[in-house]
Amino acid sequence: MAIKEFIQLWVGKWFSLRSIYFLDTAKTENNQAEIIVEMLSDDLQELVELLPTQQIPTNAIVAGMKFSWDNSVDWDQPRQIGSNILVLIADRENSQKGTFLRKMGTEEIKTGSYVLAKDEALTLTIDNGAGYWQERIWYASDNLRLRQTLLKQGEDFKIAGFYSEIRKIQPLQ
Repeated sequence: MAIKEFIQLWVGKWFSLRSIYFLDTAKTENNQAEIIVEMLSDDLQELVELLPTQQIPTNAIVAGMKFSWDNSVDWDQPRQIGSNILVLIADRENSQKGTFLRKMGTEEIKTGSYVLAKDEALTLTIDNGAGYWQERIWYASDNLRLRQTLLKQGEDFKIAGFYSEIRKIQPLQ
């Protein structure tokens, strides 16, 4: 699968079930949310504002995406809504790997690397030297996406998470 095909599968409205494990405290959280993934065009304001700070030509961009979430479907939890922007920038020789920019709300822009492996799983990694955050994303089918996350600080893994996400499809009319 090419990176652009993988990204096209990402687009849509998803129902997400998440389990987070705090490994240093042995606590667990389980949540539900609705996630909307949209492709951004090169002239969209969020993308235009992000790129000049990084000096990246728009022709190097594989995709710009906006992720929005709302956990109001999870009745047991306080409501959380938010969004972030993810921009994938291809390596010059191989678009299956490269770098990415992620901006969440008012936080500073995070830079990381991505690789779409032969097993058709996309791995995103942000390494700050003292540890790293890593997310692995793959599809069991076009309408079932799975994600696994890890946060390592120093020598210890602090957080592990698993997500199963089902595409919300419009009923036939």
